[in-house]
Amino acid sequence: MIISNFLWIVSAIASLASAVECPRCDFVLCRNYQERAVNNYIDTWNGDFSLENITFAPNVSLYQDRLPGSNGSIELPIGTSSEFIKFMKMAHTGWNHYQFVVHNVAFDKYNVIIRWALNATVGPHDKMIIPINKPEGTHITYNGTDWLYLDHCTGKIKQVDSAQDYITALHAQGLTEIKI
Repeated sequence: MIISNFLWIVSAIASLASAVECPRCDFVLCRNYQERAVNNYIDTWNGDFSLENITFAPNVSLYQDRLPGSNGSIELPIGTSSEFIKFMKMAHTGWNHYQFVVHNVAFDKYNVIIRWALNATVGPHDKMIIPINKPEGTHITYNGTDWLYLDHCTGKIKQVDSAQDYITALHAQGLTEIKI
């Protein structure tokens, strides 16, 4: 009986060890960590760029629609955490106020889904990097959904799939014509 229990324990440990994707993985996923990932991500978007190294994997990638630009739409390839932070800083440029709020969050193991709203106030037009056809001080808000994929060994964000409600955003920004 003792030997059979011992063999069962050894085989259970062996099967668990083989299921681990990262051989030296000491990260254990829990609800608290998922919530921390959401908070760090939103706080980073809201301007706390010091959270870069605890929030993002070094090779984080971002997938989203093309963005409107003054000479047509632009694609922003993001493949590192420093590129992501640079993109976030660029997104803040020119706005008098720029803040994300969370409407809803869903968790599925290493997937975190955030339904958010951007609340922003138009800044001086000569400082805005995206074309805005509204007067300075105009409040702009629109929604989006970001799907975060957490790394299995570190819990850091390794990929973001982002979908904004662009028609609503463009309408709020007063744009009536966009070059593709």
